[in-house]
Amino acid sequence: MRPAPQSSGETQRAVRRPGIEQPDLTSCDSLRRRGTTGRGDHITLNGNPPLSRQREFYEDGRRALLAGRITREVPPTGGRNRWGWSLIIRPGGQSMARLATLANQAAAVAGDGHWVHDSRSLHMTVRVLERPGALPPERIAAYASAMDETAADLRSFTVDYRGVAAHSGGVLALAHWTLDGPPLLYDRLAIALAERGLVDRDAGRHRDLWYAGLLHFAAPVTNVSALLEWTEFRRDLSIGGSRCDRLELVNWTYTGSGVIAETFHSAQLG
Repeated sequence: MRPAPQSSGETQRAVRRPGIEQPDLTSCDSLRRRGTTGRGDHITLNGNPPLSRQREFYEDGRRALLAGRITREVPPTGGRNRWGWSLIIRPGGQSMARLATLANQAAAVAGDGHWVHDSRSLHMTVRVLERPGALPPERIAAYASAMDETAADLRSFTVDYRGVAAHSGGVLALAHWTLDGPPLLYDRLAIALAERGLVDRDAGRHRDLWYAGLLHFAAPVTNVSALLEWTEFRRDLSIGGSRCDRLELVNWTYTGSGVIAETFHSAQLG
């Protein structure tokens, strides 16, 4: 999931949401014109997050937490905006274990009651599709078809998880990549979804930050200063590379202490 808005009082930022910009990408044709089709195309549309954007995100998160602007998660139910249907890629290999360890370490500093992610829930969101709730089989099949078509024409890629940051909704690990990486997958999926008449919740948006959430706040933060110190010390931490070769369609299930991802379809990238 994408981070919660840093502040309900900052209207523009709350609407745009951290890590997402709003370009003119509202049609298949506009995506194609910007060079996002074709196996192996290299695009500069998104690219790795510039250092200035990372610094902005770190500082926004720091200011939000120090000001007490903390967003707490609630169980996902029909009608709510968060933790619905999504397309995700899970970390692989040693990166999964290292991210899970960091999540537990962050929880020890943040205090009890938060949603701490593990191998059942650690992920990088590729596209947010729909709100929580059941979907008819034909709609799931349409999403699966879009996934299969996209994955068949794209190569797998590697992301490097590096740097830990706190924001108003929790703690995350930033993802970096070379060549196309997640932005090309994001844009190609937009085309496949639109061609099937599927308008997902990321339609028309442009991501400039990619990440895996380690922890989402669901209770008071015990010691904000200690948590910020913990993340600052790990601001440039090299967590490890992860091969991204499996795209999953998931819905989220509340466990009583967090969420887990239930997979309804997966597609293998080349």
